[in-house]
Amino acid sequence: MSSSEQKLVSVPSGASDLYVVVGDPVVQVRSVALYNRIFADLGVDAICVPMHFGSHSAEDVFSMLRHIRNLRGIVATIPHKGGLLAASDEASSRARQIGVANIARLEDGRLYCDAVDGLGYLNGLAGVDYDVRGKRVQLIGAGGAGQSLAFALAEAGVRSLSLYDCNQQRMSDLVLRLQKAYPQQMFSAGWCKPEALDLITNASPVGMIKDGTGEDVSPLDNAYFNGGNKPFVTDMVMQPSMTRLLIEAKAAGCEVQTGLEALRGQARATLEHFGIRLPASYVIELDSDEGKQV
Repeated sequence: MSSSEQKLVSVPSGASDLYVVVGDPVVQVRSVALYNRIFADLGVDAICVPMHFGSHSAEDVFSMLRHIRNLRGIVATIPHKGGLLAASDEASSRARQIGVANIARLEDGRLYCDAVDGLGYLNGLAGVDYDVRGKRVQLIGAGGAGQSLAFALAEAGVRSLSLYDCNQQRMSDLVLRLQKAYPQQMFSAGWCKPEALDLITNASPVGMIKDGTGEDVSPLDNAYFNGGNKPFVTDMVMQPSMTRLLIEAKAAGCEVQTGLEALRGQARATLEHFGIRLPASYVIELDSDEGKQV
């Protein structure tokens, strides 16, 4: 939609459909504002709100949400992706394979979940014509987003994938699951040599800064992009969009992509799961804090 076109503004009322984004924390989440902007642009009578609760409350909260009659969908971020899968009545084959879910549609008190983190990530790369087939990849993080990205990369045909996570058991388990599902490709736990990489992706929360808290750090040593090899570097962290990892990689001459592009691709897949189809011509606008970080 061009800026010259008039936007249809949907004012929430007692008849509005409700969507929630759940997390702990949730203050850093960009999707709440994004979905509300889309609803307003398209004239959809709906509102999206954030819900902040801890893992110890997840089972009770998901059970309660089933009874909200105007609730249409749930979007989950850290640490509720595993809990959303466990709470759902039906899961997509993708969510079952990965072992987590980040979205669920509510119909007649039943939850139907899916996992589209990986799909959104690949859509973001496709937007700049980056093809992951045959690429050598270093993935950082084996949590909900990391698992989704790992399986999406494997399905898309990467040549090899090295996976690092501070949780050794989770890291090893994911590598075994990947190798079993895709025996013709190479998967390993730990760090790959910098010169043997085409793509580096951070799917961990390292580098996230929210409400002025958090560490402005990179999840890996900048030796990974200060040599002769210049891998493509991406980060799923949304706040800030230009993380320390991306700043250092760009300064070293690497091409980079922020997590905002993955969010753009994920938003379209999420809304389609909820039964809201975006026109092909609709451009998902994103706010960016690029430039605010040193």
